[in-house]
Amino acid sequence: MNTKFGFQVNYPASWTESGAISSGDNTIVYLNANESIGNGPEPLKYYVFIAEEDTLPNVNLTKGSVGDYTAYKTSDVPSQLGTLSTFIIEDNKKYISISLTPYDLKKPFDSQDKYIEIFNQILSTFKFTN
Repeated sequence: MNTKFGFQVNYPASWTESGAISSGDNTIVYLNANESIGNGPEPLKYYVFIAEEDTLPNVNLTKGSVGDYTAYKTSDVPSQLGTLSTFIIEDNKKYISISLTPYDLKKPFDSQDKYIEIFNQILSTFKFTN
């Protein structure tokens, strides 16, 4: 991954990276699994998005770590599809959020476990570069 944003992560070679999906979005990097799950008119696609946040969301958080960094994890960040998110402290005022979507805590998708494992592998490679 490009280190111009002050951090790096590794992701599977089959995934692709792009920038923010809109100019008003705080997403820095958008990772696409490039796989469609299911045969419906709108097949499921998994994404990891990385953004800079000024505050933590007002949801239940579990304090932990990612590598040598303090992090807060949650599985109930509300969104249209649901997300599994980790917020890594960038400095005392900002956080880098790394989120997997779609994610459903109560009714997991059939393929969800595979992508949670990939998400955790991506998280394990996170490091600040500046």
